[in-house]
Amino acid sequence: MRRIGKIALLILFMIVFLGFILIMSFMNKIKNESDQLSYPEINMSEVDDGTYEGNAEITLVKVSVEVSVKQNKIENIMITRHDNGKGQKAETITNVMIEKNDYQVDGVSGATMSSDVIRAAVGNALLKGVK
Repeated sequence: MRRIGKIALLILFMIVFLGFILIMSFMNKIKNESDQLSYPEINMSEVDDGTYEGNAEITLVKVSVEVSVKQNKIENIMITRHDNGKGQKAETITNVMIEKNDYQVDGVSGATMSSDVIRAAVGNALLKGVK
């Protein structure tokens, strides 16, 4: 009986250890993807009037946006797709971008990944309007 208990405990330990390794590997993959998001320098005085589409994604978050620019000002940002874990509150970042007329703003606390992907998508859209 004791031998079966020891074997069961060993198997349980191995399962927990392998689970830990898989989780750490997944988190490392997400961090690497997040680090590779692009945030180009954009001078709003060089962005033509119009509406531009942008996309960005990492494993857990996918974002598509439409950004409207008028007279070198971000007039509106519409998130047309936001597949996320619990990053819904990150969508408020668009209000700050419009207010500051810049997509390079601080992320929303508690929704960092979604904030980063939204910023990358908006930057991608604005880049399409650069003269």
